[in-house]
Amino acid sequence: MATRKEREPARSSCQMAASIKDLVDFFPEADDKPKLLHLLKGSISKCPRKQLQEDLKSVNLQKFFATFPTLDEEEMKLCCEVIDSLFVSLDPEVVVGSYSNELRQGLGVDNASVQLLCLAEIKRLPIDWYNTFVTKDESAISSMIHLITCEPLQVALSSVSALSRLEGVLDKLEILLSKINSESILALLLPGLLVFFGCLAKSRPEEICGKYKLFMLNLFSSTNSSDMTLRGIALETLAQVGSTVNGKLILSQFSLLKKSLARNIIKNWSNTIELARFTLNVKVLLHLREALKM
Repeated sequence: MATRKEREPARSSCQMAASIKDLVDFFPEADDKPKLLHLLKGSISKCPRKQLQEDLKSVNLQKFFATFPTLDEEEMKLCCEVIDSLFVSLDPEVVVGSYSNELRQGLGVDNASVQLLCLAEIKRLPIDWYNTFVTKDESAISSMIHLITCEPLQVALSSVSALSRLEGVLDKLEILLSKINSESILALLLPGLLVFFGCLAKSRPEEICGKYKLFMLNLFSSTNSSDMTLRGIALETLAQVGSTVNGKLILSQFSLLKKSLARNIIKNWSNTIELARFTLNVKVLLHLREALKM
């Protein structure tokens, strides 16, 4: 005959674990936040997915997001791991329906763990939900464009991947490029826009460089920018486009159309090496080598 312990339902493991709702509610006031977060991770791991989904109906995860400004690096990383494990148990439509504002704001938090968490959830969305999310408030697009130029590289790559899902994204971004000179606030997005178009142009140079002329014009003009950071990004992007045979052919065609173009770019490359800080010098030299490699 089965013992009482053997006859207990499977969900008892979740019942025996500390209450997820109680732990989340207490988190903002907890003195030892890492300890509480580890308790939460243990409780989540013991709870079956269906039961966790049911329990989360009464849990307000906004409490986590509200504490971000007060957390240190370790606490932030642990907190994002917990939120991710909870989000993964939910349908992405539920996540964006309940926490869309938090995801948009999280993209602007100066912390890689938070940025990667928000980008991961955005990429999980079905395409129709994704389009609604990014077009409802353009701050999401602006934030992702900005993150393309950020470190670590994982954040930049995740941002490129997330942006690439938008149907008509290149046309929308070229419209932003057309307003760069008239709307000073958009100038802040120029480095990210150059990197994004450059990433695509590396694998599709004929299409991207041929169709999106404003990208090319802004790329070439930025190689002469007084902003050394922007100039470095432009030269890096130019080298990336020219790192393939097809890319070199496309760039050579532009040089033939504007006879002084190649000469000016080489001059700008030389000036950057001479004037920029050491770390930028090294990057410029490495990318110049890639551009000249046959």
